[in-house]
Amino acid sequence: MTTPAAIAAIEADLHDRHRIITSEVQVAAGEVLRITHPANADDLITEADYVQDERLPYWADIWPSAVVLARFLRGLRGAGRTLLELGCGAGVVASAAARAGFAVTATDYYDDAPRFARVNAWHNAQVDIAAQHADWTAWPVELTDFDLVVASDVLYEMRYADLVARTLA
Repeated sequence: MTTPAAIAAIEADLHDRHRIITSEVQVAAGEVLRITHPANADDLITEADYVQDERLPYWADIWPSAVVLARFLRGLRGAGRTLLELGCGAGVVASAAARAGFAVTATDYYDDAPRFARVNAWHNAQVDIAAQHADWTAWPVELTDFDLVVASDVLYEMRYADLVARTLA
């Protein structure tokens, strides 16, 4: 069981290592999510990541498609159904899904993205979601059998289409 102190420790670590801002995202009439995320994705670009696999920190921005998906999910009744998010970024979709009652598992290729998603879901939905690093080239075998699988803005590179298709299969 997660405690507020455990979430606070994760959040403090993220604040220590990143320049952070909080953005408001409206997901329903009169309902706003407050999403903490890196202030500038460009600050996260490293030569080592790019050399490794041309990795760029797309996760750190709040993308319009994530807001649209969050609004859609917020309108559903999760009622304990399970939801897997591929490419969770800072947690806009995960937070909205958690508020809607889904048991959320948020995944991302960048280690810090699921940590931001977990903190944001805690602050916005008062629940601890499952959140972990996941690489589409070596998908964790325990991440199977979900009621709903969602993703938004994850096909940045042509090669991602095959990887996402294999992950879904």
